Amino acid sequence: MEDDVLNQQLQAMIADLRRYAKGMLRRCDASLTIQATDLVNMAYLKLQSTGQGIDLTDPKSVFGLYVTTMKNQLRDYLRSRKRQKRGGDGSRIPVDLIDQLVKA
Repeated sequence: MEDDVLNQQLQAMIADLRRYAKGMLRRCDASLTIQATDLVNMAYLKLQSTGQGIDLTDPKSVFGLYVTTMKNQLRDYLRSRKRQKRGGDGSRIPVDLIDQLVKA
């Protein structure tokens, strides 16, 4: 019974996250190819890859964590898209190489 309540709360939170992501995407460029569900899923994968367990006891903090992660993911997506549009190959110069060039 307790699992059913937690599952319902989780489903409601996912629906709210999708709604929030749709609003974020609506305020961005109309030519975006990313969808709200993709943004929520990318945030989930990013949070899972950190190796930290997410404490589900406080839904507001979990929602805030997801929103922050979705914003970061969207910002990174837009940056990479802009870089590709401007002819960048997406590669970055390693920090060690920059330090060597500056010292030379």
